[in-house]
Amino acid sequence: MSARKSITFVTGNAKKLEEFVAILGKDFPHDVVSKALDLPEYQVKSPTHLLSQVFLKKEHFIAFFLFLS
Repeated sequence: MSARKSITFVTGNAKKLEEFVAILGKDFPHDVVSKALDLPEYQVKSPTHLLSQVFLKKEHFIAFFLFLS
């Protein structure tokens, strides 16, 4: 029998983690763990504007996007 694999949901917000796990449902075959990272949060209307904000501030970061359908 193999060990269950886990996925990491990047958030420090316990409520977001709870909602994410609820969306996945009880039959989701993996464990979900959270990892809090202190990353800048940009509120922009377009990807182009986001890139301009990042480059203007000369910050480098990696963003992960999870699209649920």
